[in-house]
Amino acid sequence: MMSPSRLLPFILPVLLLVGCAKAPPPEPETPPQSDPALDLAIIATDSARSGDAETAAEQFRMLIEMKPDFPRAQTNLGLQLMKLEQYDEARAAFEKAIEQDKNDAVAYNHLGVLARRDGQFQQALDYYNKAIEADPDYASAHLNRGILLDIYIRDWPAALEEYQRYQSLLDTPDPQVEKWIIDIKRRIEAPAKK
Repeated sequence: MMSPSRLLPFILPVLLLVGCAKAPPPEPETPPQSDPALDLAIIATDSARSGDAETAAEQFRMLIEMKPDFPRAQTNLGLQLMKLEQYDEARAAFEKAIEQDKNDAVAYNHLGVLARRDGQFQQALDYYNKAIEADPDYASAHLNRGILLDIYIRDWPAALEEYQRYQSLLDTPDPQVEKWIIDIKRRIEAPAKK
């Protein structure tokens, strides 16, 4: 029989092989695949935030071509087209956005802005109502409905409600709207004093 010290050179390689066989080397990590549409949406949003409406509009067009149903791409395109004063194209983008998502409050709100701009006050009111129905806490729709009711329709009590609702949705009240509230309260009270 061999002494244990003489067996050591034979046992050690076998133990190393057994140890290696039990734990295979880890698989190399594959990097996550990026989504080209999502990447383009991020780039377009960055362009819009930097104020480059022309580049952002083109990037949103490319995104829509790449993935026509990408969420809010039509709405974002419409916003950029409004900044570029391409109102007919903006309207078409917002209408397409609503075809894709009947609850797109931003698209309804901006269709209201475009209708008001064109002197179509009842249509503007209908769009603002749809925006608020889609998202009751969408502050901009309340503000725009308030302006329409105040200046164009002259329903001051309803306008006052909208301005107050708008203020309640903000973290910090808008000082300009606060002045409008004071002014509209005076106009409401004025006929009562006569």
